[in-house]
Amino acid sequence: MKAKFYWARWRNLFLEKLRDPLRILRLRTELAVQVPSAVQVLHGCHNLLPPARTQLITYSCAKQHRRASARKGELRAVHIYLSCQRLRSAPYPMDPLYVGNWPERCGLFARSASVSLHYELRGNEDAANKALLVMGACATRRHFEQLADTLASAGVEVLSYDHRGIGRSKSTGALERRASQTSEVLAADALALLDHVWPSSPPGSCLHVYGASMGGMVAQRLALLLLARPHARLPLRSVTLSVTARCYGRARFVPLGAGFYRAVLPLALPKTADKLVETLLPKCFGADFLAAPHPTESSGATMGELWRRRWVAEFDDWWSLRNVECTAAQATVAGRHFTTSAELATLRECGVPILVSIAEKDELIAPHAQKELARLLGARTLVSTGGHMGSVAEFGELRRAVAAHMLAAGGG
Repeated sequence: MKAKFYWARWRNLFLEKLRDPLRILRLRTELAVQVPSAVQVLHGCHNLLPPARTQLITYSCAKQHRRASARKGELRAVHIYLSCQRLRSAPYPMDPLYVGNWPERCGLFARSASVSLHYELRGNEDAANKALLVMGACATRRHFEQLADTLASAGVEVLSYDHRGIGRSKSTGALERRASQTSEVLAADALALLDHVWPSSPPGSCLHVYGASMGGMVAQRLALLLLARPHARLPLRSVTLSVTARCYGRARFVPLGAGFYRAVLPLALPKTADKLVETLLPKCFGADFLAAPHPTESSGATMGELWRRRWVAEFDDWWSLRNVECTAAQATVAGRHFTTSAELATLRECGVPILVSIAEKDELIAPHAQKELARLLGARTLVSTGGHMGSVAEFGELRRAVAAHMLAAGGG
């Protein structure tokens, strides 16, 4: 009877948290019941999620007496941490049904009085190979969940984060919001975050940097900063640059500032999430990807339909495009970035293995610019026939190739 009582008491909470089965969940419930009864509640939660596997990561029992029954002292609080994870390994590209593992650790790094960076860590903290994932423009760390889980399962500790003003990171000062950001500024943010998260590492530890799209531009700057610190505690061992270039188009000849984008973006961008998603999907994915049916979805829904539903429902958790200030700042970073020939030569001759991932049907960053970057860096290339975010057939292979590149460079 006691288990039924507490299940009824918490049922509405579970239903509210789980009404969107695509979200990653971590529920911490305190139930004044014995452990067997708490496990029954866990199994009841499992029944709510037939397409997912509910894992009991850990629970701890401690005698915590309520004030009203402090003298009795027999009730125990059971802390249950739940993680929802798909039964399949999800080898598909940016799978719209993928539910990632909850990060082992997360935090908020105070970069300055008005800037703080939200970060997440996955994988074994004692791992020798450490990887930093640098996200592209106007996007949050959520896009990296599948890659981060792949790297963590390969034995790499993975650090992902949101740029200043994006996602859960904060940028509250007028100067930070309105000043034109650059790839140098964001690279300095990433370097400070590295020093904060990994101030000391086990002997033999090394760092791998992965940057996608605008994040690849920031990763180029970050690699140069890391190479300038040859005696760093965490030496750079590999760089992976995905769907990026030395500059964005011909923007180096027209250095537009954040003020220009703040004026133009409200006129150019749709106002609602569903309209924004309709604009984003064909830019991020190729037509073949959007029209392809999902391999495990019983309804026969296409990848485009599933991504549309997810992004509309969780838009602000994936994108910052409804925040004009942040979008203008990020557009400035991509528009003003340019890696000089001398800087490219430094990266090419430093001895650090570089992998460049190229998308042949990319509509956001020209494929010829991606190929030019790989040529100037003398880098190994990984070519996808899909759009900016990959293709159905190749994305699982790309993730595994990135993991192999890091482990080979780090001696793992």
